[in-house]
Amino acid sequence: MLLGFYRLVLLIAGIGLVSGCAVRRDDPPPRIALLAPFEGENRGIGYDALYAARLAFADADTRAELYPIDDGGTIESAANRAEALAGDPLTAAVIILGQTASAPQTLTSLADLPMLIVGEWGVSADQAGVFVLSAQELTADDTHGDFRRDTAYRSSALSPTFEFAERITGSDPFAPTPGLYSMLTYDAAHIAIAAIRATRSATETALAETDYTGLNGRIHFSAAGYWLDAPIYTYHITRLLR
Repeated sequence: MLLGFYRLVLLIAGIGLVSGCAVRRDDPPPRIALLAPFEGENRGIGYDALYAARLAFADADTRAELYPIDDGGTIESAANRAEALAGDPLTAAVIILGQTASAPQTLTSLADLPMLIVGEWGVSADQAGVFVLSAQELTADDTHGDFRRDTAYRSSALSPTFEFAERITGSDPFAPTPGLYSMLTYDAAHIAIAAIRATRSATETALAETDYTGLNGRIHFSAAGYWLDAPIYTYHITRLLR
């Protein structure tokens, strides 16, 4: 009787051991970083992009996680945070907005991380893994001037539609009215999500082969890393003087 009890205990323990071996924990989800200003006078750029990217992630129903990182307001701080992202094995790609986040020193610090740069920041795509969501001929002066009254600006970004603005403002009580780069960030997030592979080099290859049609039309990249056949829109900005 006692021997039978011990056999039963051993059998239960064995079943538990086999069951424990059969349990598989999922690997941590990959991250797509959003490096942009979230503090200071340019924080509107970052938050505009943040809510657009969040909406894209929700629509994509992806396992990947959005990882927003403030650029710190200086090139030195942005480069330090970029270096930390480069050393994070979970970060698969990074979406970048802002002059500080897209400065050459920051991009160099991102090392082998594939990068999607949203907007006209005067970026050179000479570095491997850099993909610019803007027409190659546009410069920082085209869109990011001093916003003087009654001035025309050029950009490859399509101004948010009424329907998209409604979706953004309805997605969160704190969501701002979307700005110029909101819809382009939404498309960038979808492109990044679709490109994620097991390695950064494979993700970079997938980004180079992108052929995506979204809110801003068709997006694919030239061999130089720029948006091929990118549209150019002219916006007339009127600011009331106080």
